[in-house]
Amino acid sequence: MRESDPSHLSVRYGVRNPVGAGAMVEDMYSVIQRINEIKKRFGLKRHNHVIDARRNFDRETSQRIREQNRDDANQSKVHKNEPLAVPQIKKIAHAYARRIGVPSSLVNAIIERESGYNQFAISKKGAVGLMQLMPKVIEEFSVSNPFVPDENIRGGVSYLKRLLVKYGWDYKKALAAYNAGEGTVDKRGVPPYKETRDYIRKVIDSYLQNRD
Repeated sequence: MRESDPSHLSVRYGVRNPVGAGAMVEDMYSVIQRINEIKKRFGLKRHNHVIDARRNFDRETSQRIREQNRDDANQSKVHKNEPLAVPQIKKIAHAYARRIGVPSSLVNAIIERESGYNQFAISKKGAVGLMQLMPKVIEEFSVSNPFVPDENIRGGVSYLKRLLVKYGWDYKKALAAYNAGEGTVDKRGVPPYKETRDYIRKVIDSYLQNRD
């Protein structure tokens, strides 16, 4: 068999003999056309607008499912020991501040000063989490895990509210107690410690700049 013979090339490359292919295509086209006519006659053929509506519905449904999954994932992080972005932390702070009855901008000012929005922060004195809760505060307000933003902020805001009520809503005394301890403020008022006075000034400045 000569190399120029087309049948030899078809065998060599596994291609079937194309003879009669045009007639087969025409026959298949006729069959498909006939099937479509039957579907249309009995109302089985979908119109384009029906198909488009179905595609739009599927697309919107898929988008909503993706958004819901993303929201669920973010919400689950709130109650787990997983890092949260600052906007999410502020949202939690605002919710608890409103529920417990203290200014949310004051809560955020404390978080910014205490931990810089680092939920895993630990001080040399043993304060932990976003609002740097000491062991006594953690126990008092039944904080199950102080590294979980939701738990830490709930405990911290509850403690802040108790201090504000105790000291007649005197912000300076309440913040001094938050920083230096209630015992110190009970004995001598706002202590002369530079650290405590700087803390009060910076927290109040931040609060005033971002007041609700």
